Amino acid sequence: MVWTTHTVFNQPNPLGNGNLFLSDMPPRGQNRLFDLTQQLFDLCDTLLQRAMGV
Repeated sequence: MVWTTHTVFNQPNPLGNGNLFLSDMPPRGQNRLFDLTQQLFDLCDTLLQRAMGV
């Protein structure tokens, strides 16, 4: 069996030297939301421990 190929002309260039977490705004926003949620959780945990006298 002989395989023949053809040139692909509409394929984008490969991704390289790019950091989507720094360049794409939605992931950065999600990271910030996660950080704020974690800080709120930690604050609630601290307040609950103080209220219980731990």
